[in-house]
Amino acid sequence: MILNAVKKIFGTRNDRELKRIGKLVNKINAFEETLAALNDEALASKTDEFKERL
Repeated sequence: MILNAVKKIFGTRNDRELKRIGKLVNKINAFEETLAALNDEALASKTDEFKERL
């Protein structure tokens, strides 16, 4: 009974993990939109930029 009350307040471990990952998914989706707008040449230059970062 107490365990059920705690789960309702804080959520299950799975709920908390989905919430955490959901924030990351939103950032990735926003980044995808910017990359999708690039033409082939601009995208190729982004590849070089990413290699320099590493």
